[in-house]
Amino acid sequence: MSSVIDLSNKTIMITGASSGIGAATALACSRAGAKTILIARDYDRLSKVRESLEGNNHSIYSVDLTKVDEIENAVRDIIAENGPIDGFVHSAGGKRRIVPLRVLKPDAFHEGVTIYLNSFIELCRCITKRNHYNPGLSIVGVSSALSSLGVTGRTDYCAAKSGMNSAVKCMAKELAANMIRANVVCPGMVNTERAQNYNSFGKASQDDTEIMNRQFLGVCEPEDVANAVLFLLSDLSAKITGSSIIVDGGLLLS
Repeated sequence: MSSVIDLSNKTIMITGASSGIGAATALACSRAGAKTILIARDYDRLSKVRESLEGNNHSIYSVDLTKVDEIENAVRDIIAENGPIDGFVHSAGGKRRIVPLRVLKPDAFHEGVTIYLNSFIELCRCITKRNHYNPGLSIVGVSSALSSLGVTGRTDYCAAKSGMNSAVKCMAKELAANMIRANVVCPGMVNTERAQNYNSFGKASQDDTEIMNRQFLGVCEPEDVANAVLFLLSDLSAKITGSSIIVDGGLLLS
């Protein structure tokens, strides 16, 4: 264990754990001594992530979070097998896509909002049921700096991430009586597998180029975001709730 943050004896549930920020968060949590519960659709990729973690007390579950009505049963079964959790990280995401407003049909908009926002709220509802969590539960949503900036062709994504930012403020107030904290981390452009193909043609859009030019400290690595998540999961952030932690390399400065 090499982390300065100690998550020993804590169980952390992470969605979107098969790649990118979710996988980096799982590794950081394992290095801090936590038991992790990894959730994503791709079981094989989850297996590879589990192999990279420190310790052998980690579990994986293939769950399709777009099927929101099935989340409650999935959470119930996972908690029954692993016991109450101490932290929850929502890093699940869909394919990165540019969809101009003129062709953004309701079904496509609903699909984007479902994975980023609706599933997050439903997971939080289920996780915060009695006997599903330990005192001091920390909820962390992986949002985006783009929720404040706005990007051409990403109305569904930015709307969902803005919704997540607002949702955690409501959760923070409502759940404080139960000593549950809720926060978000807002990354700028991150060097993940999805971001490496900027659009369907494999070229950076004009907005993406502008973002890269304005992100003065450079493109973030998944580990940069995972470190902020780790802090919010730990007791070092015990009095932080309803907050948005910006990890954007300076993107929002201008």
